Amino acid sequence: MVSGILLARAAGWRPRPAKPDLITRCENHLYRLQTIQTTTNTLSGATAQIMTMGGSHATTVSTLPPSFPALVEEFRDLLARIAETLAGRQQRILIAIDEVDRLGSDAQALAFLAEIKAILNVRYVYYLISVAEDVGAAFVRRGLPHRDVTDSSLDDIIHVEACTLAEAKTILDKRSEDHTPHTVLLAHSLSGGLPRDLLRYGLQIEEIQAKIQTHELAHLARELILEELSETLAGFRTLLSKQQWTQATSNILTDFRTLCGHLKIPPCACFDGPLLSALEHFAHQPPGAQPGHSDITENTRQLIDEAAAYSYFSLTLLEIFTAPGLDRRSQNALAQGPYGAHERLPEARLELTISPHSARTLITHIRKAWALNDSPSLDILQTALRQRSCHLHGSRSDAFGRRTTSEGRAPRSGRLPNLD
Repeated sequence: MVSGILLARAAGWRPRPAKPDLITRCENHLYRLQTIQTTTNTLSGATAQIMTMGGSHATTVSTLPPSFPALVEEFRDLLARIAETLAGRQQRILIAIDEVDRLGSDAQALAFLAEIKAILNVRYVYYLISVAEDVGAAFVRRGLPHRDVTDSSLDDIIHVEACTLAEAKTILDKRSEDHTPHTVLLAHSLSGGLPRDLLRYGLQIEEIQAKIQTHELAHLARELILEELSETLAGFRTLLSKQQWTQATSNILTDFRTLCGHLKIPPCACFDGPLLSALEHFAHQPPGAQPGHSDITENTRQLIDEAAAYSYFSLTLLEIFTAPGLDRRSQNALAQGPYGAHERLPEARLELTISPHSARTLITHIRKAWALNDSPSLDILQTALRQRSCHLHGSRSDAFGRRTTSEGRAPRSGRLPNLD
């Protein structure tokens, strides 16, 4: 029985097919790069106790690491052989090198490109190299003021723009069916059209919907915008804590602490008056308006201006997305000119990464198109707090933070409202 089983297995045995020559060369090339070979031979002999004879011989063989020119030439030859084989099948080789910006600065990225330049011009071999925009800006100078390695190494440079509103809708629709055109616009405006941030904000909107059990745009926008603003200002306050402060300039940190304190209030729209008042006071101030601003360092001044500009942007989104009638107001804003278009909102977000001053100018134009005030006042507070329902209390709040009835009237009382 055992013999029969062995004969049956032997009958079905076939020798393994030989590896293609290219695969063997690739394996040998990789083996050579990763290993050091050492061989030792020893010979010894001995007789009886009267006489002892012995001999020893040792030989060590170590492979030397290839020099850079030899490595380049060997790799080019290997690529050329693979490319010629695939060319006969009407195929090409595509080598992708992703995130070159992770090397560090633009100088390091250009140095890396200069090192691999020798293997870029192999026939039938194509390279796709990706780099972040901040580092890749050095790649697109087109030889200005002088020619560099990119002009002689790369055939074409493609700048990937931020996605449009229609593209953002397509991306979010593939992830979830719960997104509406309004929530897509909200996520698109906060992300600036960057796909990675767009997906993150889309997921946050879904989480907020599940948390507060409502799909009303005003509540979703309020939760998301204030949450992002709170995290961003907390980060700015941490950076500012590392700067040098005096008694005359410490009021800047007080404004930060006051605003961050209001942002930690439980999520309820009934008492947004103090929060919006502090946000307006901080966001509407022009650059350099803080007392003692001339006594702080340039780095500190830049951080303050960036935080104020981001607060200005957040306040604008808050007033646009929490007020009723977004479609009607969008049409009115678009009728005012190009700054009323929806695409200007993500552009303002991207402009914040360039300069807080140019971003503030763009946001001011957007606010004018949307008929929003340019300075903190009771009117703007009433606009932002116009009667909207509270998802916690089921009632509405007016500009004074008072709970109102479903018809929008405040409950009758023998006392006048406290205007303070």
